[in-house]
Amino acid sequence: MSDLVNAKLSPPIDSIGYTINSTGVQLYTNAHDPNNNTRYYKYTFQETWQFHSMYESVFITNGKKLVQRSAAQQIYFCFGNDYSSSILINSTAALSKDVVYQFPITSIPYNSEKIETKYSILLKQQALTNDAYVFWQNIKKNTEQLGSIFDAQPSEIMGNIHNVANASEPVIGYISAGTIQQKRIFIDRLAFPLTWRVAYPYGCELDSNFFAHPNTKPPLNDVAAFLIPPGSLQIPTVPFFKGLDTRDTTGYISSSIPCVDCTIRGNIKQPAFWK
Repeated sequence: MSDLVNAKLSPPIDSIGYTINSTGVQLYTNAHDPNNNTRYYKYTFQETWQFHSMYESVFITNGKKLVQRSAAQQIYFCFGNDYSSSILINSTAALSKDVVYQFPITSIPYNSEKIETKYSILLKQQALTNDAYVFWQNIKKNTEQLGSIFDAQPSEIMGNIHNVANASEPVIGYISAGTIQQKRIFIDRLAFPLTWRVAYPYGCELDSNFFAHPNTKPPLNDVAAFLIPPGSLQIPTVPFFKGLDTRDTTGYISSSIPCVDCTIRGNIKQPAFWK
């Protein structure tokens, strides 16, 4: 069972902003309680972003030949998601006014796929009691701020949950009650310097696949061997031609699955909230 707790009403989130520096983007939040009743805040967030694969595939195999992809078969643009993994707490108890000003939420490296096309963050704000704040502060110290001689030493974590059958048994956890405020923002790629380039998680290269490879005897049909069989490790991107005659298809350019298929690390379905 937990101790009785006071329900805390969270004030609205005033805004979510960001600053740009040499290493990337720093996101922050602002809030205030005109009644000076909150003082202790806890944050969580969910990130969603649109990104694309290194190369776009225009063609797909039907098991017998290569055909043009339909809109439903596109694997170039995808959406990724991530959730906050660190403990984000803030106190205004030492301030004369209950104002949260540019509290850092998360940072994004300048070469991250998160800001390749469009980025969104949904921030949730919860008001805490003083005891709840101390609990999460101790959790943070014991899990995130250990490792060097200058960090805090591990301490006993006291929550507000108890084993009614054995009062001496420690129980780690804390029950809080109250409202949660949330706010979402979108940031477009155009908000960032044009010199920023994405570092893809894979080493991507293009390969040429001929209908009749000029360097093999007899000429090998690369397209039939490597691109048409279902389950092939190469995905065709675009055709190439002999000279300038686009009617004379000589073969297809291809690349590996991770470099062409964005669904390896994302979802092609657009979230309902996306705009």
